[in-house]
Amino acid sequence: MVNVILALAVVSITAQTRTKGTIIPFSFNVGEKILPAGEYTVERLGKTSEVVWLVQSRDGDKALVHTNPVRSNKSEGKNQLVFRRYGDRYVLTQIWTGGETGRELRTPRFRDELAQNSANPETVVIAIGTTDVR
Repeated sequence: MVNVILALAVVSITAQTRTKGTIIPFSFNVGEKILPAGEYTVERLGKTSEVVWLVQSRDGDKALVHTNPVRSNKSEGKNQLVFRRYGDRYVLTQIWTGGETGRELRTPRFRDELAQNSANPETVVIAIGTTDVR
C-alpha cells in the first residue's frame, strides 16, 4: 500500500513539472537562443532542480534556461507560457505550471535594447497543451 501511495506521489510531482506538447506559432528567444515555431515541452531539468528548465521541440531544438521563482496573487491555477513581444520578436519570460507560483526566466542581455526600440511591448500568453494564444 505504501508503494502505491509513493508511486502516485511521484506521478503527481512529475505532472506538475513537465508540460504537455504545446504549439508555439512563432519563433522565440529562450535566454540568448532563438528557437523556431513548433511543438514544445517545458520541464525541469532533473527531479531535484527548480532552477534549470529544458525547453525542447518535437524536432529536437532545445534550450536550457535558468529561472527564479515568481508568485501571483491571482490563483488561476492555469498552465501557461508567458512571452513578451517586442516588434516581431518574442521572448519567453515565465513558465506557469498551475497554482500561485511559477518560474521567471532570467532577462537576456538584449531585452533592454529591444524594450527601448519597441514603443509598446506586448504580453502574449499560450495555454500549455493547446494552440490558444492570448
